[in-house]
Amino acid sequence: MLKTSLLLLLVFWGGLLFGQPNMPYFQNFTNKVYGKKSNPEIYSILQDRENRILAGTSNGIKIYNGASWDFVGVKEASYVTALTRSEKDNIYVGALGDFGELRKKKNGSYYFKSFLDTIHLSEPVWRVYCLDEKVFFQTESKIYCFENGKLKFQLAPETSFHLSFKVGKKILVRQRDKGIYEVRNGKLVPFNASTRLKEYGVFAIFEHKGKFTYLTQDQQSEHEYEHSIYGGLQLKDGNYLIYTLQDGVYILDPNLKVQRHFTRLTGISDNDVKNAVQGSDGNIWLATNNGISFIEYESDISYYNENQGVIGDIQDAIRFEGKIYVASSKGVFVQGDQIFEASGHHLPTWEFLVHQGKLYCASSSGIYLLQNGEFRLLYPGNYNNLDFIQNRFYFAGPDGVRITNPQLNLLSAFEMPLNRTLRIYHEKRYNEVWIGTSSLGVVRINAQLQFDLFSDDENGGSLGWIKPLKGHNGRLIFGTMMGLQRFVYEDEMKKLLPDSLKNNPLFYRGCFEPRTQIEEISELFHFKGKRMAVVANEIRELKKFNILNSKYNYLDFGRINRVRTISGNAYICTSDGMIVMEKNARPIQSDFKLSLSKILAGEQHLDLEKGINISYSNNQLDFYFQAPFYLHGTKVNYRYQLEGEQDEWSAPIQDNHINFSKLMEGDYTIRIRAENSLNQHSNILTYSFSISPPWYRTWWAYALYISSIVVLFWFALNISKKRLKRRNEELENIVRERTKEIAEQKELIEEKHLEITDSINYAERIQAAMMTNRAQWEKISPEHLIFFRPRDIVSGDFYWAFQNERYSIWVAADCTGHGVPGAFMSMLGIGFLNEIVMEGGIHEPAEILNLLRSKIVQALEQREEGNERKDGMDIALCCLDKRTNKLKYAGANNPLLFLTRNQEKAEAIGDRKMLNHDNYYLSAISADKMPVGKYVDNELPFTQKEIELEEGDICFTFSDGFPDQFGGYDGKKYMIKRFKRLLIKNAELSMQEQYEQMERTFDKWLADGNASQIDDVCVVGIKF
Repeated sequence: MLKTSLLLLLVFWGGLLFGQPNMPYFQNFTNKVYGKKSNPEIYSILQDRENRILAGTSNGIKIYNGASWDFVGVKEASYVTALTRSEKDNIYVGALGDFGELRKKKNGSYYFKSFLDTIHLSEPVWRVYCLDEKVFFQTESKIYCFENGKLKFQLAPETSFHLSFKVGKKILVRQRDKGIYEVRNGKLVPFNASTRLKEYGVFAIFEHKGKFTYLTQDQQSEHEYEHSIYGGLQLKDGNYLIYTLQDGVYILDPNLKVQRHFTRLTGISDNDVKNAVQGSDGNIWLATNNGISFIEYESDISYYNENQGVIGDIQDAIRFEGKIYVASSKGVFVQGDQIFEASGHHLPTWEFLVHQGKLYCASSSGIYLLQNGEFRLLYPGNYNNLDFIQNRFYFAGPDGVRITNPQLNLLSAFEMPLNRTLRIYHEKRYNEVWIGTSSLGVVRINAQLQFDLFSDDENGGSLGWIKPLKGHNGRLIFGTMMGLQRFVYEDEMKKLLPDSLKNNPLFYRGCFEPRTQIEEISELFHFKGKRMAVVANEIRELKKFNILNSKYNYLDFGRINRVRTISGNAYICTSDGMIVMEKNARPIQSDFKLSLSKILAGEQHLDLEKGINISYSNNQLDFYFQAPFYLHGTKVNYRYQLEGEQDEWSAPIQDNHINFSKLMEGDYTIRIRAENSLNQHSNILTYSFSISPPWYRTWWAYALYISSIVVLFWFALNISKKRLKRRNEELENIVRERTKEIAEQKELIEEKHLEITDSINYAERIQAAMMTNRAQWEKISPEHLIFFRPRDIVSGDFYWAFQNERYSIWVAADCTGHGVPGAFMSMLGIGFLNEIVMEGGIHEPAEILNLLRSKIVQALEQREEGNERKDGMDIALCCLDKRTNKLKYAGANNPLLFLTRNQEKAEAIGDRKMLNHDNYYLSAISADKMPVGKYVDNELPFTQKEIELEEGDICFTFSDGFPDQFGGYDGKKYMIKRFKRLLIKNAELSMQEQYEQMERTFDKWLADGNASQIDDVCVVGIKF
């Protein structure tokens, strides 16, 4: 039945009301790609059996193998208007004033064989078809039939020919003013003489269930030039493709309803389309006025970017009232009939929420509500996330967290700036709300609206950003830069602790525990029944916390911000637009073939079908091959092995060219295979060849070499005997002289080493003598400990004490450097302390440190000029006033750790987080953050703190040697937190027992880590 042009117009414009099913991937190839000197116009297009694309252009044919372009010329000043191939892969060409066949040489190169030697031709060939190994060329005045390169017959019209078509097993042609004819048995047989087909041009004929549909252009229609239909193509899925000269291409279903419409606005290179072909993989290639366009028609991926109206960095997508809304850094966009349209909301927008039939969004200036087609400000502020949980609104962003009731009255707020928040998640098992951030950790909010911040440093290292996600069976899990992390709750932590620590919040505070490999995971979602994850901005499959490959992991999305599953489809919001993974799309079928394109030995082309013997002088082999694969524009990887040279497959390469130079003579077999982004493997190509040896490695050359060597060896042997004897005598004299010199030097070195060692040992005795003896410490307190362990023989750490009737003063110090330089500095410090305290009678710790700094700066003449080294010491200095029973403390970088049974006193004096264990509380009293030495231009005086002592109080002064020591099974630092726990855990023991525990702990820490001591260690403890 004849379909009129009126029906066609209704189909085109009425069908668009149904919207676009998806938006495929487009790739365009213009003369910028296939040759700037080539004309951009493409008139015809074809895919050969090896999946290469042949494009007819001016003067010849461009051939694309997925990696590179070749060119086969035809008649000059002509252009290729038609291409076809037979079932045997013979390729026939129609051009302006020429027609013929592409033939292939044994070396793989094409050349054009014209049929003009058979018959004269002076007009363009509009169509070429193959049927049963016959080839038909159609011009305006003739139809030529060739078989085996020879003219079989030619047919002329009564008027003139318009266009011809191959429909099934029929060749149909339209005669102007006559209608449609069939070419049958060398004759023109009337097929359809409808009045309309006589009067108007036919540009496509489709057959469906035995009925023929004719697409025409009605010259009386007001839309005569609006579409300019130029041709059509029946697709493998039963749909029809219509290409036009002004309006791109349309996809029609079998009922001629428009399913899709592709133009320059959606991604093809030009609206003037002159030909189309569907490849073996089901995808579509277009010949346009500005190059070649590839449409990934069979893909299950849809792409939306600025061509489809989606602009900016895409953050979220959601379905509301039958439309898709997209949030981006440029505002909100809403799905229209063909492309996305701006909603009028232009502020950066981060997240959507649909609640009680209303659409909300979080933007840089507040929370907005969609009302009457416009977004209106509902709650001001800068927010990245929003949610409605248990009758409360949660708003989170750089300004903190706000919790309101449904009427937006504030219930609670977390005022701490959070940089950027990433996700709000309701953990139903514990009835808690979690909010992830970009750099500050994660906020937990309980049912009583109490806030708790878990930061990175609590967990022994940085997790970077943290995002709460819905894990397996709806359980809360966290995506981080270090992979998936599970939160271990307080009740779980208590089960792992001994009874003595179960009531100490410091020990049972929740923490994070890794669940996957250390690899960035930012999203989890389900797609087609599988658990999927975004791993380092790739889509991967997740199975029992193991990261697997997926068919999507090769896609280059840019940064993936979020994945929303809507009606089973996965909407992937990225920095480069939005991608939709379609759940109902047909599986991608790819006919993936690998073939050799050429082999060069030097500049000589080799036969592709059988190997040959190659002379050694021509030993420069280049293998070129092709495995055309066009999915998403991804590259193909190749591997090869050369039997006789390498037995293992090579690492993957993307270059479709392998070069071998200067191979040794012998027999070789090269094997090549290809792998595409779908993890499909091609056939394995095998090619054998041999390389003949150079003349100087032939058998007769070796015979000559052997005879020559025998003669030369006889002469050389006699000469060398005499020379060897003379040389041996000379060497014996030289060895005797050198042996004597080495012995003398060895004695000198041993003497110098002994002198240096004796000097350092003597320096150690001097340093030990200058440090306060045990009798002085016994007077200060019988209960004391000094854990002193130099890294080398002498130490940069030192301890010192002074005792009179009223005051007891003691010091633990850490000088710049260790070994001999540190020892010199320590003795300088001890000498100045003796001068200030013993001779000067100064007993106030802060004043002592001020005077000590002045003397050290003056003694070392430290100035601000250049990058001069700042020498000095870190020190903790205590003074006990026996009359008042008060302890005074001043410190330069080194704090005082004070242990007491009085909780109130511990809370009052400490300026850091307090620890408690059994009956003791430990507080850290901070030192001034400056050394005793040159520090800043205007040095501040040291500050002094005072503590009333009670019986049983303990104070510790120390250097950084113990906390900074590496060791343990994981090779990490001991750290100040672990050092504090050691002190408070042993507080009930005597000071001698504490010393023994401290020594055992330090030695075990070194042994477990198989580590060496890295610094001097000094710890002084006094119990009152």
